[in-house]
Amino acid sequence: MIVRDSNGQNFVEARTATVRGGDDGQGEALAGRHAQFQLQAVDECSGVPDGVFRPIEGAQTGRVNLTILIGNPTRGSGYFFDCFHKSRDFWANLHWDVEQSNLDTITKGATDLAGSVARYASKYGRNSNAFRVRISGDFPVAEADVLIPYAWIERAIGRELIPAENDLRALGVDVAYLGKDRSVICLRHGPLVKDFQVFQGVSTMELVGWVIRTFNELAEAGEKPDAIFVDAIGLGSGVASRLKEQRYPVYPVIVSEKATDATAYVNKRNELWFTLRKAFEDGAISLPTDCEELIDELSAMRVTPPDSSGRFRVMSKAELRKSIGVSCDYADALCLTYAFGNRYVSSGEGFYCEEDAYLENHGQYRPVCPQTGY
Repeated sequence: MIVRDSNGQNFVEARTATVRGGDDGQGEALAGRHAQFQLQAVDECSGVPDGVFRPIEGAQTGRVNLTILIGNPTRGSGYFFDCFHKSRDFWANLHWDVEQSNLDTITKGATDLAGSVARYASKYGRNSNAFRVRISGDFPVAEADVLIPYAWIERAIGRELIPAENDLRALGVDVAYLGKDRSVICLRHGPLVKDFQVFQGVSTMELVGWVIRTFNELAEAGEKPDAIFVDAIGLGSGVASRLKEQRYPVYPVIVSEKATDATAYVNKRNELWFTLRKAFEDGAISLPTDCEELIDELSAMRVTPPDSSGRFRVMSKAELRKSIGVSCDYADALCLTYAFGNRYVSSGEGFYCEEDAYLENHGQYRPVCPQTGY
């Protein structure tokens, strides 16, 4: 916020909005800012709670008061979305499309916007939400066959959730298929998706070495994983067998096998993806802030109409390769960490805020093994 007071003095003030609580509390940090000459700038607006914008509107009372809202159009609802749709008379709208940018020419090739356009068009398709948001600068649209709505994914980025003491620490290991894809290790602690490691062109035994190193480093840091879930189809079976021989807590996951709930899911892979979807629907997952590829993969997964038994099916790895060029390696590694299920309970006093599903400090999650029920 840049302010010039009546005596001609200028100063800049940085304020951080409160993201918890109701609308009134969210904007408290910005209340009471009034001056004759004032410029307010709000960044990453798609992720800013609506309540923050109330005092910003109330500050538009001086002789020259301006507000600039900046952000990627990642959500199809909320205050920032309304500025381009319901409140166009109040806001001057500016929009930038990567394909119309001349930055590559200005930087003489130091940037590669043209390459980004080509990659997103080839991988996700020009009609996908990933292309709309990252390239065209357009808001996402609801798609009937998308498994996890884009808005759910965006709200999960950086969500403030606190694991319980007994929450599962899990490593999910998605093993590359015949060297065409990437091997990915995912670390999740309860509702927190914490880290990804990506390897391309490594042998199965090299991957085993990386898994062991990751496990031991976490153990030394006091964050020893409780389980290592390995996609044990094909090359993954060798990874699982070697880890088992080394006496690590490995659990082979055969995603083509019968689901725990066979009446609802075609196979284990479908069950894992729908379990992940439920975590997003309930606001029970927090994604890292620096993993755009994971976001794009999650939003790319589609479902088919139900079969004769009423069961939905997600796209196979082969269908994904044909549709978007690669399989969802990040997302598949994350899915594997849900092999024990993901039912969770609050501590009794814990609750979700209605709008953004933030968990209050005293709320806790508890994973439940589908085999034992505990």
